[in-house]
Amino acid sequence: MSAPQLLLFDIDGTLLGCQGRGLRAMHAALQRVHGLAPVEVQVLPHGKTDPMLFDELAAGYRLPAAQLEARLGDLLEVYVAEFTGLL
Repeated sequence: MSAPQLLLFDIDGTLLGCQGRGLRAMHAALQRVHGLAPVEVQVLPHGKTDPMLFDELAAGYRLPAAQLEARLGDLLEVYVAEFTGLL
C-alpha cells in the first residue's frame, strides 16, 4: 500500500507566491507549441485555474480555442518544463 498523498491548490496565491513565473511559463509554452511570436497579454490570475488562464492567454494571441484544445497535452508538458526551468 502506498503512502497517502495530499494535493493542495492555492488558486488565489495565499499560500504560495511565484512572482509571475507561472504566467511567464504559460506564455513560453504557447509560443513554443503553437509557433507564436511574443505578444503583450495582460491577465489577472487571482482566483483562476490554469485552464482558465490558458484560455485567456490564447485569446490574446488570437489562437482559436479549437487549436488550443488540439495541442493541450503538448502545451501542458511544455508548460511544466518551462515552469520548472524558472525555479
